[in-house]
Amino acid sequence: MTCIGELSKHLIIQDLARSPDGAGGSDISWNEFATVWAKVRPRHGREKLWADAVTSSTGHIITIRYLAGLHPGMRFVDNTRTFEIISIINVDEKSQWQSCLCEEKPA
Repeated sequence: MTCIGELSKHLIIQDLARSPDGAGGSDISWNEFATVWAKVRPRHGREKLWADAVTSSTGHIITIRYLAGLHPGMRFVDNTRTFEIISIINVDEKSQWQSCLCEEKPA
């Protein structure tokens, strides 16, 4: 169970927006969806070999108060850090808290 006092990070939630670029493709931008207080906990760290280079990733669980409309594909932003939302759990199915499994993306 999360206590309100554990929500110590002030994060911006962004949603992906695509618009036609006039040449058959699309321009990608991120629009602010909400600003929330959150609890950020590291979950795992990994290294893998990709195209003859070692890459690393760090997983986090970010817990917030329930927010309707939140979905995978959105992201949390904290200054220079970006956390891509992979999945969302409605904790205890009570629509009070959401725990988001996220991957931190390099700046």
